[in-house]
Amino acid sequence: MQLGPAFCFQGMAGTNITMFKHVLPVCVLLFLAALPPCLSAEIYRWVDEDGQVHFEDRSKDQSESGVRRYTTPSSASDTPAQRMEKTRKLLNAYEAERQQARERQEKQKELSEKRKRSCMTARDNLHQYQSYGGIYRLDKEGNRVYISDQERMTLLEQSREKVAEYCD
Repeated sequence: MQLGPAFCFQGMAGTNITMFKHVLPVCVLLFLAALPPCLSAEIYRWVDEDGQVHFEDRSKDQSESGVRRYTTPSSASDTPAQRMEKTRKLLNAYEAERQQARERQEKQKELSEKRKRSCMTARDNLHQYQSYGGIYRLDKEGNRVYISDQERMTLLEQSREKVAEYCD
């Protein structure tokens, strides 16, 4: 079976592929026909009394007839050295700002790590006071001194407060 130019493929919705062959060029032509008005803008060049060259989309006569013109800032008259100095100052300010942000981030990270360590210590202490029966401390001579139930309850309550303070 040989397929020639007359071959037509029926799509799932019953559309004819050959129809697209004719519709696509028409759509492209319509698009290209609409494009030139968008791209056809006239540019006017004129020189003012000071010798400054201006480029605008209106002629000089149209520009002066009630249409507000915006001029460039006075910094345009800066020398290249002055512009370079302003650029250098701006870059230094940006760098200082980035450095401050890095320092804040590092400080925040240190505080976060310290908080995590404090949380782990508080949870360990709470677990010990809840789980172990005989809790003791060493005196100056190295002897074990067991804490009373009253002291244990006080330490348990303090540990709960620390866990609430350091752990989210």
